[in-house]
This record gives sequence, structure tokens and C-alpha cells, in this order.
Amino acid sequence: MRLALAGCGYSASLFVSALPRLRDAAFAATVDADLPRARAIGQALGAPVSCASLEELLARHAGTFDAVVVETDNASHAALAVQAARAGKHVCTRAPLGLSAPQ
Repeated sequence: MRLALAGCGYSASLFVSALPRLRDAAFAATVDADLPRARAIGQALGAPVSCASLEELLARHAGTFDAVVVETDNASHAALAVQAARAGKHVCTRAPLGLSAPQ
């Protein structure tokens, strides 16, 4: 499975350290509002594509990944998960999925 990592803050380093244990999965893209940080984490993960927003990634590179791993601040989990799902992508996020029942 080809993965896109949305959010390249502290928890992204956990994926870098876990990368050797991933089977049948590889990171294809990274997303972060701080594009240089997305590129640095992308390089560490071997992901050839980095973008400053999930919207940009979906518009320009949707065919390069199958799923989005959402590792952003809690307040943005729901919006990013919905955006990825509406684009036909699988979604993995840590808790909480949303901050309220309607989300």
C-alpha cells in the first residue's frame, strides 16, 4: 500500500523509526504546511512527493498513493480525514477522529 503522511511534526519521527518494520507498505508522499519540513521527512521516509496541503496533494498527485495517515493537530483530524475519504483514499488517524459528535 502506498501511503501519504499528512503532518510532519514530532510524531512523524515515529514513522521514520518504524519504517524498517513496514511490510507491503511504503510512503509515497508527505504533507505539511511547513514545506521544507515535509520535504525533510519525505526524504527520510523515501517519499518522492511533498506538498504544503492535502488539497494540493490530492489535486496534483492523487494517483501516487492509496491511503492517508493523518498525524496533524487534533483540531484538523476530521477535516483532513473527510477530505481524503471523499477523494477515495483510505484513512488512518490517531484519536480523536473529531473534536465533537457532529464531526
